[in-house]
Amino acid sequence: MAGKQLEQYVRTSTIRAQEVRGSLGLGRGPVPNMFSLVESEGIFLVRAPSGSPDLHAFFAMIDGSPVIYVNSGETLGRQTFSVAHEYYHFLFDRQSLREVDCNPGSKTKNPREVAADAFAGEFLLPRDGVAYEYVRRFGTTKPGEREAIKMMQVFRVSYRAMVKALRKADLFDSYSAYKRVKDICSLENKDKLRELTLRLGFSTELIEPTSTPQCPQRFLEAVIANYESGLITYRKLRSLLEPWKKTPEEYGLSEDRTM
Repeated sequence: MAGKQLEQYVRTSTIRAQEVRGSLGLGRGPVPNMFSLVESEGIFLVRAPSGSPDLHAFFAMIDGSPVIYVNSGETLGRQTFSVAHEYYHFLFDRQSLREVDCNPGSKTKNPREVAADAFAGEFLLPRDGVAYEYVRRFGTTKPGEREAIKMMQVFRVSYRAMVKALRKADLFDSYSAYKRVKDICSLENKDKLRELTLRLGFSTELIEPTSTPQCPQRFLEAVIANYESGLITYRKLRSLLEPWKKTPEEYGLSEDRTM
């Protein structure tokens, strides 16, 4: 597909992201929790290790219900971007497709994927919001590795995505300055990024794989409600929570069904 056509997909998706943010009352600030947001819209969100290097994320309509899967074996920052990418498919593609496997943030010319990536970028990192938050915190100081790491904590995204957003907001003096700051997120420099993140007093959760399966909120609510209603036994409740590394006691549940 021609470059101009892809640019049009990017522009359209950027506008869509701004409109959706507006409808959700997000203003220009960070999205508080992308995972909770999609679950609040009735999407069944599954975050678990894929067991395959080629399975990153997918959106599907299963028996009329929307499902988003993301590989929890990837970094939390990437998972956040992947969920925003799949959220685009939920909002704009669910009437025309039943399932789509994705590799969010990859270099692709697939128009549907280009559109979803552009949406995710603007939805999580709105240009005006990034510029506002940066200037509010750092004034006229130009971005370096430390500023990028601090900003990624604010927007809860990957280092790479944050640096790209800083460039999109015209905060770098030159391409060479942008490239120098971006290069710290390369595979060769991952230890440096981790070390600097810790030195600044932050957790490395955004830049390291989480691996542990994250129990879908709708699933959790359903099994607890079924137990409270007497539809499943305490033993069944425990067995259903076990794959997610959860226990009934974490939720104040016992065999007498008291909270």
